[in-house]
Amino acid sequence: MLGILSVLDCATGILTALAHSKIMTKSLSSMKRPLSRRQKPLSSAKKPLSRTRKPRSSAKKPLSRTGKPLSSAKKPLSRTRKPLYHTKPPPSRLAAYRREASASVPVAKRTSFLRKFGRLAKDILATTDQAELSRAVSAFLGDAVSVSFAELLVADSSAPVFRSVVTPSRTLPRALIGLPGAGGDRDAVPVDDLLRSCAQADRRFLEDAEGGFLVRLPVERGSAALLLVGRLESWNPFSREVVGFLTAFGAVLSIAVERNTLLARVRTEQARISKMEKLASLGRLTAGIAHEFRNPLNIISTSAQTILRNPDNVALHVETGRYILEETERLTRTVDEFLQFAKPHTPVWEQVKIADVIANASQGLLEIGRAREVRVETDVEPSLPRITTSPQHIERVLRNLGLNAIEAMQPGGTLTFAAFRQGAGRIAITVSDTGPGIPPEHHARLFDPFFTTKPEGTGLGLAIVYMLIEAVRGGITFTSTSLGTTFCIELPMNGNLR
Repeated sequence: MLGILSVLDCATGILTALAHSKIMTKSLSSMKRPLSRRQKPLSSAKKPLSRTRKPRSSAKKPLSRTGKPLSSAKKPLSRTRKPLYHTKPPPSRLAAYRREASASVPVAKRTSFLRKFGRLAKDILATTDQAELSRAVSAFLGDAVSVSFAELLVADSSAPVFRSVVTPSRTLPRALIGLPGAGGDRDAVPVDDLLRSCAQADRRFLEDAEGGFLVRLPVERGSAALLLVGRLESWNPFSREVVGFLTAFGAVLSIAVERNTLLARVRTEQARISKMEKLASLGRLTAGIAHEFRNPLNIISTSAQTILRNPDNVALHVETGRYILEETERLTRTVDEFLQFAKPHTPVWEQVKIADVIANASQGLLEIGRAREVRVETDVEPSLPRITTSPQHIERVLRNLGLNAIEAMQPGGTLTFAAFRQGAGRIAITVSDTGPGIPPEHHARLFDPFFTTKPEGTGLGLAIVYMLIEAVRGGITFTSTSLGTTFCIELPMNGNLR
């Protein structure tokens, strides 16, 4: 330990000595050294000119106001020294400053304008309603150009007027745009010119836009349209640049107006077609009901007449009464099916195993299958979880499809119920048979009410099946060949929409 301390003391002494030597060296180097023998002192006496050396020019340098000669070399400014024009720049520099400032203002305005126009473009893409489009345009022009208001007018197909899409009671006659002095072929017409040439009845609408412009929107397929722009908020007249912008903006706006007009026509046509389809379905429904009721009523009427003509024939009465009872039961079934089709039961949601639902539905079909020599089989994936659905609806659908399949097959056929996963959050239930299949010409009308190929069918079975599957938020499809038919029912596991 003592040895280590002695080494440290020795090292400290050496470092101290080195520090002192550096300080002394620095101080000595800063002192003036004496001249050596070879070095001579600088002489202040002027040396004579050499033979080759020319004397300096005797031309006098220009003097400044103070009498001192002007130096042509510019001295660099020090950090602390201020330029001579620190209080006011020279005219050339001041003009440059003004040009830079004037150039920076339009850049900021253009950036703000493009941002506002981007928001308007999003609003135009998001709306298909003319009134909402007019409000968005009015807000944009009020913010970007500072106009008092803007309103969109579209040509009315039922009257010779342009009608406001925001306030339908505000109109302008179409003839006003073609009057002498009302703009001719110009795209932007001053409202003041229209006020001088319009009738007294049309002045009230235009007086709200006094000092503004009426911009025509060019259209190709949609209805003709106008954009009425009010005065500027500053009460100043419109500049040529603003009028040019409104004209160009009108050309862009006309595309959105045409799109909305065409979409409105498409919606109107779709509503008309939907109404016609409903009326056609109602007509088919009425015809089906009349057909289903007419045949049993005819049999009942004929049986009653037979009984009345043979009052003493007891055996005939019994046989005829049996016919009347069968047809009455048939009418009751038809009424029940029609009521189920017209007003299906509300589903009762439960957590169930689909294997139990299929077992309950197939159990009632075993006896019918044995009578027709048809095997009934099930193939359910064992790892299927519980699902949220209405078991009563699903059992009824499976029984209906299974009964149709048994009736369509010859002896020796096979009816198979299967269930498996179908993508994320869905399961599929299939009902397959080995029958002759459904003719291709019947595929499009298979789920229509009262469409049937059975001699005694009502044609409501598959229509009710379709409605029951829709009620439990599922879907049903089918494939059919000459080797058999398969109906596929897709159900969500949690009862939500797919």
